[in-house]
Amino acid sequence: MTSSTYPPFPVPLRTHLRLALAILLLPLVSAADVTGVVFVDLDGDGSRGPGEPGQSSVAVSNGREVAKTDAAGRYRLPDSGPRGLVFVTRPAGFECADWYKRGAGDFALVPRAAPERDFFFVQLSDPHVYDQPAHFVEEYELEGPWWAPRFLVAWYTLRRLREAVVPRFTDDVIGGLRRALPPGLDVADAGDVAIYLAYLDEFQRPGSELGDIPRKIERAFGEIAALRPTLVVATGDLVLDANGSSQETLDVWMDLYRRGLLEIESTGATVYSTIGNHDLRGIRHRDEGDPLRGLGSFEAAFGPSSYSFDRGGFRFVALDTHRLDPGDDDGTAWAYNELRDDVRRWLRADLNANAGVRAIVLMNHEPFFADPSLPFDGSLVESHVVDLDDLLGEFGVAYTLTGHTHFPGSQRGDPTTHISAGSLTGLGWFLPQEVYPSGYRLVYARDGRLYSAWKEVGRALVGFVQPAGDAAIDPVSAHSVTAETAEGFLEVVGVAADASGPFALLSLELDGEPVPAERWGAYFLRARIEPSRGTSPRTLVLKAVRDDGSTETARLDVATN
Repeated sequence: MTSSTYPPFPVPLRTHLRLALAILLLPLVSAADVTGVVFVDLDGDGSRGPGEPGQSSVAVSNGREVAKTDAAGRYRLPDSGPRGLVFVTRPAGFECADWYKRGAGDFALVPRAAPERDFFFVQLSDPHVYDQPAHFVEEYELEGPWWAPRFLVAWYTLRRLREAVVPRFTDDVIGGLRRALPPGLDVADAGDVAIYLAYLDEFQRPGSELGDIPRKIERAFGEIAALRPTLVVATGDLVLDANGSSQETLDVWMDLYRRGLLEIESTGATVYSTIGNHDLRGIRHRDEGDPLRGLGSFEAAFGPSSYSFDRGGFRFVALDTHRLDPGDDDGTAWAYNELRDDVRRWLRADLNANAGVRAIVLMNHEPFFADPSLPFDGSLVESHVVDLDDLLGEFGVAYTLTGHTHFPGSQRGDPTTHISAGSLTGLGWFLPQEVYPSGYRLVYARDGRLYSAWKEVGRALVGFVQPAGDAAIDPVSAHSVTAETAEGFLEVVGVAADASGPFALLSLELDGEPVPAERWGAYFLRARIEPSRGTSPRTLVLKAVRDDGSTETARLDVATN
């Protein structure tokens, strides 16, 4: 029989019609479409079984577009996106262990044991995890303007140390420098090698606070685990500095960070990590073919660097504001304050998908605007300000949890309020623990508002977060407050946590008389009081009692306008 490219019999008309219809629909149905199902995993085995329903209205994304599942839990995306990762916005009331995948796939949602109307969580930032003192010295790099010689940068660094830092530490570092320098050479003429040697000397000195930092980070993770939060958000700079480190060193740091997370997660909390500028792998190197370079290392460990999840009445949105920004003098440079085009497109789509259903809380390492209250004229913030005013205002983003500055605090702005957790490490690149204290934030999320207070590692916290303005951020620093009241009453929210857990008893007293209070979990409580309307304010006392009977108190004098 002779072969032929033509069929030996006439093609039925219906076949022609089907072929023509397929050709017409080809532009509408791409062969690269990514599809799958989001379902409720009732038995928790990770695969869909009989009777496990699809979950509707769940957002699934490729990092650029966002699709919502239909009534049967099915989703469709045009492709796997610019980074090849498809991920689900974890809905309130569910957990999803495998929430991102390479390409298409199904997502299993496991119902949480109890609904979360309101909840307690911890924000930590800038742990800069590392292992050996030598790591800090090896990876640390003095930076200055391109035109400044190294000796000038070293001189300026020492001058700032003398002016801004506790004298004991300054003297130790300068003493270490002098010991490292040849006779007759002045400290101001020292180069960066001598600076490194001085820092190394201080790290290795018995009793040095710098040398104890790796162990302090480990203890801080244990302390947070002991508080038993519902969730933990980590707003970037997870490791010391991946920008120039070797992969071997970075592996050690990442392993230490994961160990800290595992200790927290063993209590039932979920940890959500956000990328920071120090988490960009190897961007000081020229090996652009390294798949882990830039975002790759973070993605390999934690998944997409921009993502969202819902808890209670809140949508949390983690942002990655870092992009490759080649210049004439450096084709491998990165910017730390710009959204990539695909991230901006995803952010708008994700916020649209929320459609005002929940209060929005962004998590971003670098702040969106400068805080003039920070030391050193806010120069650290000014160079990393992210321009997102259009989206923040359009979608009514109430809060942005940030890091980067290593200073705890807040700045109420328009359109969002920054809440900074400071640094879990308690170290600035030039300055020690006394200037950059080690700590994290306790936060209570309720009725679309966040109430929070910064807590130093290893120390008790007792204070008032309300009254101090709408959605109070920090304990009242003054001893008295004058406030407007609604219907003659003032809302008061107090917070108290011992060094690594709750106090045995919390109570409020107004002018020595007990005040009925509503407990919010283990650390917060709220009451409504009638302030003084005369010339003398009323005194409010928050009392925290330990098992052994010892107490910590916070006092506040309250009067109305």
